[in-house]
Amino acid sequence: MESSKQQIAKILDEVLNSINSNTRKVLTETFDDKLFVPVYDISLRNSKELALHRLKKVISTKVVSIRDFLTNPENIFTVHEMVKNYYKILAWICRWFFSH
Repeated sequence: MESSKQQIAKILDEVLNSINSNTRKVLTETFDDKLFVPVYDISLRNSKELALHRLKKVISTKVVSIRDFLTNPENIFTVHEMVKNYYKILAWICRWFFSH
């Protein structure tokens, strides 16, 4: 029997994951790629290179577009949220890339 907290968490998960569910599905599948396996104790240069390759892999899925800012801004937030939650270094390189 589920507790009320577990029931609430399950409901919230269903509601939140229903928003841009295709984007979430594609990114979840993308994150299963060997490229996204965490790598530790690597140089800063290699870390940046790996983050760039991961960014290119996410962009190649074409689940996000610059047009989404006008047509589906929630999709931008969905991609950012998923990337941030799973791979914080990829989010860092995204911020760095768009700030330069």
